Amino acid sequence: MRLMWIALRRLGLAVAIIVGLGVGDVAGAQTRGARIDVQATNSRQAELLERALAELKPVEHGQAHLYFVGFAGYGPAAVFKREVLAVRKMFDQRFGTKTRSIALINHESTLTDIPLASVGNLERVLVRLGKLMDTDHSILFLFLTSHGRKGVLTVEMPGFGLSQLTPGRLKEMLKRSGIKHSVIVVSACHSGSFVPALGGPTTLVITAAHADRTSFGCGDKNEWTVFGNAFFNVALRWETSFTRAFAQAKQHISLLEATAKLPASLPQMAGGEALASRLQAIELNTRDAETKGAYDRAVADFYIGRGAAYLSKGDNDRAIADLTKAIEIDPKYAAAYNSRGKAYRDRKEYDRAIADLTRAIEIDPKYTIAYNNRGSAYRDKKDYDQAIADHTRAIEIDPKYAAAYNNRGNAYRDKKDYDQAIADYTTAIEIDPKYAAAYNSRAWAYFKAGKSAEGLTDVERSLELRSNDAATFDTRAHILEALGRREEAIADFRRALSRDPNLNASAEGLKRLDATP
Repeated sequence: MRLMWIALRRLGLAVAIIVGLGVGDVAGAQTRGARIDVQATNSRQAELLERALAELKPVEHGQAHLYFVGFAGYGPAAVFKREVLAVRKMFDQRFGTKTRSIALINHESTLTDIPLASVGNLERVLVRLGKLMDTDHSILFLFLTSHGRKGVLTVEMPGFGLSQLTPGRLKEMLKRSGIKHSVIVVSACHSGSFVPALGGPTTLVITAAHADRTSFGCGDKNEWTVFGNAFFNVALRWETSFTRAFAQAKQHISLLEATAKLPASLPQMAGGEALASRLQAIELNTRDAETKGAYDRAVADFYIGRGAAYLSKGDNDRAIADLTKAIEIDPKYAAAYNSRGKAYRDRKEYDRAIADLTRAIEIDPKYTIAYNNRGSAYRDKKDYDQAIADHTRAIEIDPKYAAAYNNRGNAYRDKKDYDQAIADYTTAIEIDPKYAAAYNSRAWAYFKAGKSAEGLTDVERSLELRSNDAATFDTRAHILEALGRREEAIADFRRALSRDPNLNASAEGLKRLDATP
């Protein structure tokens, strides 16, 4: 059993890390400040914070317990919000912090429910915890995730004028709070610059990058940053030791960065020597609390990780087999239904895809990705109204979800509602200015609407962002043909076919222009 566990852990870890890298490191999102009532939001802070603090409960003195605080500092990108909420949920379930956890988040979707991630709110939380905790035995786990620069963690919510968080300011807050023992995880570019001020025998500091390096994965569409995925979503799903989890995460981040030819972020860890006995007690309590259900979920995680890897390679049959095993083990695993639905869609089994994606939504009614995927499946079936409804629901849940705007634009385009399609593509581009597919989609909509000149500008921008995409060359070829630039159109149709020999639209274009492949 022990060897099986180790094998599962190693293989599952490697697969999940590869799948979890995500795409895009550009936040590219600008909060629409005009829709936010800054004054009303500020006036709600005292009530929201007090309500959240009232949920924190003391525990029996004399024993080591964790208290979790999550801080999502950069409001225009939803990845930081998602990360804090996911880590808090994991700590509540795995480390027993359900009545000892609090989240502070900057994002327009949480303004009425969750206190802002401001320096002032963080200080108030730490002061309250200092009074509530058994400071001789319990440990604060503080997770800070945002953009950053050397010596600064970015704290931004457009229109609010929030102060930035520096290592010195955080050190002062911790000192005033009376909290004696801390684990501080800072996930941001240049976060290693927090180590000198904060690290010490009673404070373990873990950072996503060296003081002089950037970290990756902070794109608005991502579920996790690269470090957050490696440390929390993978390593700490298996490990109960923060230091061992860090060692595993660091190793795999290094491998991923080398594979992707990215500059090494060099995650850092320092201090915490005097925390060893307390952290060991928490590890033992966590392991003792692990049930068969938790082990089963770990096995399900393995299957969904491997299934996602098969899915990314286009091996839909094996993906479906693994994802089906994950669902058999955990019938309420929404992500498994979502991934299997994607695999069925790739096999053009649209009814099965829709059934799985519907089940994912039933389990998690705010599962934006499942709504977006189901909308795409309905579009494949030419049920454009239902597709639009699903993409709209995804946007209602997450107004900064660029892919949902792009996909809704596709459905409007298929309905020949080109003005609405162009409006949706434009919004997607405003959210993510480096969204190559959205530029290409808008170019095609302009072309279909008889505005080839505008389309040419967009398709040129798309090719700047992804210079080897067959579909984008095909789009430009059609536009050039419409503009009467025959030889250039032929060259682009040939470029498209050299990258994708099965692209029928380009083959037909060459026939239309009496040109050979």
